[in-house]
Amino acid sequence: SIGFIGAGKIAYALGRGFVKAELIQPSGITASAPKGVPSAIRDFEKFGAKVTNDNSECVKNSKIVFITTKGSLIPSVLREVSPIVDPQQLFISVAAGVTIDAIEACLPPESKVIRVMTNTPCLVGEAATAFSTGT
Repeated sequence: SIGFIGAGKIAYALGRGFVKAELIQPSGITASAPKGVPSAIRDFEKFGAKVTNDNSECVKNSKIVFITTKGSLIPSVLREVSPIVDPQQLFISVAAGVTIDAIEACLPPESKVIRVMTNTPCLVGEAATAFSTGT
């Protein structure tokens, strides 16, 4: 199961790509976005993913959690969900300008974190992606 905290264009492109590649069924995806951003969730709903305005619900439903919010929101979002993080979950950040150390500082000790940098061609399924693992 895969979750996306933040349901913007990159999150949607990744989710749609995972479904297209038959890595997961749409029902195995949960996307969360703030209540004031209905357009962000609409695309996920269209292809059959679960949607919510509750980041904690997204984390509870996911083995792999993509952090796809704006970088400035990451500390508050991760502190919000930190009490329910399972040590077996994997957190993957695609946010620019947020270090692995900063992400790990907001999660429980021993949390698994990967930072991924992709480029805009991922929106059409053609991207170059670099990644780095945490401690």
